[in-house]
Amino acid sequence: MANGTIAFDTLQTSGQIKGSAKSLDTDYLAYGSTKVWCNYKADSESINGSLNLTSVSDFATCNYGYNFTNNMADDDYCPTGYIRDGSDNTHLRCVQSTDGSNFTTSQLTVRPAGVNASDYLTNFDPLDICITIVGDIS
Repeated sequence: MANGTIAFDTLQTSGQIKGSAKSLDTDYLAYGSTKVWCNYKADSESINGSLNLTSVSDFATCNYGYNFTNNMADDDYCPTGYIRDGSDNTHLRCVQSTDGSNFTTSQLTVRPAGVNASDYLTNFDPLDICITIVGDIS
């Protein structure tokens, strides 16, 4: 079977989507949507849900690698995250890169970061780590 190209500017549904938004500009798909997301249950090392993710590597206490199914186009993407740390189920913590240079096109390595300077380097394994990445896929 030969592969081909389909060119279009807008996707429309057949009416099965609820709500008023029944079309989507293709620029949004290419440039404005999430390219990777993951809800990872760190205490049981299981993925609750994900998009464009093959696995999560548990390198050590407080050090996780998110492995992408489809590589990012470059290392200039924008990751964000949330961590539930177990001591307070509503406690928001940041997800940070393990150093300033390890955004790669195939994996993001992160660790939990505290909410103030004294917590910044505290090692702990949280209950849940959720990440979202916006950027271009290659």
